[in-house]
Amino acid sequence: MTLRVRGCEGCFNVNISPRAAIIVGFKTVLRFILDQQFEQAFLLQICTLFGSGHVTLRSGTNKVYRLTIDSFQAAISTIIDYFTRFPLKTHKRDSFER
Repeated sequence: MTLRVRGCEGCFNVNISPRAAIIVGFKTVLRFILDQQFEQAFLLQICTLFGSGHVTLRSGTNKVYRLTIDSFQAAISTIIDYFTRFPLKTHKRDSFER
């Protein structure tokens, strides 16, 4: 299944934060984020496609919903496989490849 999305904003994100409880002293979280106005059901379908993630309504917006997938073990490898099979055609491809 390929996805064609109009007007969708997305990013690949790495968040590194200090964590005293972890031996190395920090925690690394890889995230895939999509924002789409009025399209909660569509983003929930993407959750089903990838088998992970959650959709939230972004506060202070006009019904902009956010899909966040940050489950490294379950979803990130699925996302990598998906975008390897169906490459992005915009500048986001560079972000994905990094």
